[in-house]
Amino acid sequence: MPRSFGISFIPIGFSGSRHLHSGHPTISGCGAATYIGICGAGSMTMTLRDRIRAKLADLKLPGALAAVDDVLARADGGGISAAGAINSLLDAQIELRRRQRCLESAKNSARLPHNKTLADFDFSMQPGIDRNQIMSLHELDFVRRRENLVLCGPPGVGKTHLCVSLARWLR
Repeated sequence: MPRSFGISFIPIGFSGSRHLHSGHPTISGCGAATYIGICGAGSMTMTLRDRIRAKLADLKLPGALAAVDDVLARADGGGISAAGAINSLLDAQIELRRRQRCLESAKNSARLPHNKTLADFDFSMQPGIDRNQIMSLHELDFVRRRENLVLCGPPGVGKTHLCVSLARWLR
């Protein structure tokens, strides 16, 4: 039985030339090459854009991954140079990381009392609480709409628990 060692890519249909010293293809345009991936018994076709997305995901660059389609569309339209496209992808990644650090800093400075999740909340102890309404709060639509959330009630009914679970839910 043959062993599979992962995916190997066979380049086909390049619109460019091979670099004489490195043997690596030089590709002009963003959608010019198609690769066929071979993994075990099956195969798949990946465009250059798909490979770029896969590499950004593999490198754990979600900001660049979110911006890649827009940046490549601008590059294809001639609105941005190759260097400008790379710069835009890096800017998107840096901005995402900056926002994530700000959010983490805010969470840390909030000094939340304990790590509670919505899954830990006992709805049977509070039969007057609408479970669907609480679940919908965890979709964080009120945050996107820039609205405030006020939870009112007597001590011991779970207000802090729900607030902590919402704060931990933020990404």
